[in-house]
Amino acid sequence: MGNVQRVIDGKTVLKPQEVFNFGVPQVCNKRSTPSKRMTEVKPFSFEKRDIELQKKKDEKIKAVFEQEKKARIFHANPVPQLCQDLTKGLFTDVSSTTNKSQDENMNSTFRARPAKVLSQKPFVPKPADRRPLIPVDLVLNTESRSKIREEFNQYLKERDEHIEQLRAEERARQEEKEKREAEEMKRVAESFKARPIPKYKVQNAGASTKPCGPHLSEKCHNRSDN
Repeated sequence: MGNVQRVIDGKTVLKPQEVFNFGVPQVCNKRSTPSKRMTEVKPFSFEKRDIELQKKKDEKIKAVFEQEKKARIFHANPVPQLCQDLTKGLFTDVSSTTNKSQDENMNSTFRARPAKVLSQKPFVPKPADRRPLIPVDLVLNTESRSKIREEFNQYLKERDEHIEQLRAEERARQEEKEKREAEEMKRVAESFKARPIPKYKVQNAGASTKPCGPHLSEKCHNRSDN
């Protein structure tokens, strides 16, 4: 147990510190006023929720079907008014109609304007203030490409001619070599002389020392030898 220093009336007093007893459960002081809960427990049913969702879904489907049904109904456009009202103007005053026609005729009468162009000076175009354009020699890319292509074709032609010349020289050397080999073989064949057949001493065969008969079995000879 430890001591705790406390100052009481200007004097330092040592008091023992209480040790917490882990074996004895402590009861916390409850608040006198109950705390207000943020949430409130209410009954909840999954079956009821499913029924409400299904009801909303059916209403939505029904509304969509009604809209599609209204859209399929044919609504004809009204007939355009092509015929004019012939009765309009029949009961108007004849004098007002005559005056109106006269005014229209006067307005439609052609009146020529004075020819001012005849007294004016003729039109003279003004020279341009800018300097005259000097044409520049154009160097087309097609010309340079055609020149390069012509040089390349000439190079290919010379290369093919050189290769053909080398092949002709190689064929000539091969033919000359074969010709020399044929002449050498012919010369060797003409200078060949066969050796004469050697003469050997005639051997006189003597009389046979092995009896010719009687023909006995070899098995008997082998047994007798053993």
